Amino acid sequence: MTTDPNSSSREARLDEVVAAFIRAEETNGPQNREQWLARFPDFANDLAEFFAEREELNQLAMPGGSQVSAVGQTAQAVEPSGAIEPPLIPFAAQR
Repeated sequence: MTTDPNSSSREARLDEVVAAFIRAEETNGPQNREQWLARFPDFANDLAEFFAEREELNQLAMPGGSQVSAVGQTAQAVEPSGAIEPPLIPFAAQR
């Protein structure tokens, strides 16, 4: 299988843009996502997808967040005592 050099170069550049966004948020707080989409129009679709996934992970990581079951309904883990457990958070979201 042949690797397209343009594709791997594009992926590397997209990785750099995403890393820059994450650094900017860590350093300066929440970023204007529309400005990032306008600033990098070649990656607008990819960035919009990244932003949506990041938002979903952030919501799940919030205390009292809910988990979506396989049938699409919201569910929370309940211990036998009736206490609600926090949802499991994917490793990548913990970083």
